[in-house]
Amino acid sequence: MKCINAVFVCIGFLFSNTIFAEEESLEKEHGIPGGSLMIQLSPENNDDRSSVLGMEVQANFLISESFAFGVHGMLQEQKYGDIAPTRLGYGASLNYYKQLNTMTPYIGVKKIYYEEWISKTQDALDCLYCSNVLQSYEGDESFATMGVNFGNWIIQLDKRISDNGSKLTESANDPWGVGASYYNNYSNVPDPDIILSIGIPFGKL
Repeated sequence: MKCINAVFVCIGFLFSNTIFAEEESLEKEHGIPGGSLMIQLSPENNDDRSSVLGMEVQANFLISESFAFGVHGMLQEQKYGDIAPTRLGYGASLNYYKQLNTMTPYIGVKKIYYEEWISKTQDALDCLYCSNVLQSYEGDESFATMGVNFGNWIIQLDKRISDNGSKLTESANDPWGVGASYYNNYSNVPDPDIILSIGIPFGKL
């Protein structure tokens, strides 16, 4: 729920930033952006893939006239069957940009590592029947990326090219013996096949 709220705040920021940008300039220069802020979403989950809703921040560092090294951070709510963990992602990418007259398309490869956003999701002192609930999440995946920078907007598709899967464990224990006690272990949780990202670029390299 915290992730969803953060996404809506981010959406509001994107729209307000675009309105102010259009008031200042009708045509923003495209090219290799210094960074970007994007909303991420994917299709419905099934037995072979999960779905995500989140946001991603990317910072670029110029390698040559057409290549840039990207550093990524993201916060996502992942849904797969009955589980919906909130996860933190971080990683790096290598991207090739081709500047055209009205846009700058790009392709690249990206490696992302995942871990839990909050390890303790509930405390036994929160309520009478509450337990200490601990969550652990780990995984990594590789993606092929293609996108277009229009100046005011960026649209991007990430296609998963690895099949590593992630591992989620959740345990509950109440030291007073009133709340629930359990241990759940989910292995090989698949990432989405495709992630769509829409956002705004910052600066130009």
